[in-house]
Amino acid sequence: MHLRSAVLVLLLIAVFADCTVANSVAADRRDVSSKRFLRTEDKSTNFINSGDVASKLDEERKIGAAGVFGTVVKAMRVQAKLNIMLGRGFSPAKVIKKLKITSLNDKNFNNFARYYARYIVKYPKKAATIPATAEDAAMAVKMKQWVKERVFPQQAAQKMLAFGQKNPQKYVPQYMSLWTANQANLAAKVKIKYVKEATM
Repeated sequence: MHLRSAVLVLLLIAVFADCTVANSVAADRRDVSSKRFLRTEDKSTNFINSGDVASKLDEERKIGAAGVFGTVVKAMRVQAKLNIMLGRGFSPAKVIKKLKITSLNDKNFNNFARYYARYIVKYPKKAATIPATAEDAAMAVKMKQWVKERVFPQQAAQKMLAFGQKNPQKYVPQYMSLWTANQANLAAKVKIKYVKEATM
């Protein structure tokens, strides 16, 4: 039902955009016909060829309509992909990686936010174990990635700003906790390795 509604809305947008372009072209043609006999500085002719101008306007109209259609098709593909992932129960962290979100300001994050809202509704039992908002979920995934990349806590705020986070101070304590836990885990692994080598 949601997919049908989305498709209908996108088709209406495409038709509206096409009508708008058509009206613009018609207005331009009227303007061209009224100025048909004006002189121009063209080297090859001394008058405006209204047929050439009209054909250029038709070409621009086709390009505009094709662009709108391409956008509609792309949006439908993304929506279908999200529906499949939701049906299969993909975790928000997995969806973030699939969508390759590089910033909180890009379209992919907006798609993820819609997915996240639907995920919480469809899987209410999992809501208690995941972050409260899509932004928190995206930040949690990115912070784990930065810890693996050994981004120092002093650099974390800059990373968050670059990711589009407007309030990095909200997440710095969480990053510190992740960093500390990771360092403790690494230290424990080194200690175990040292003990094994000493007993050999």
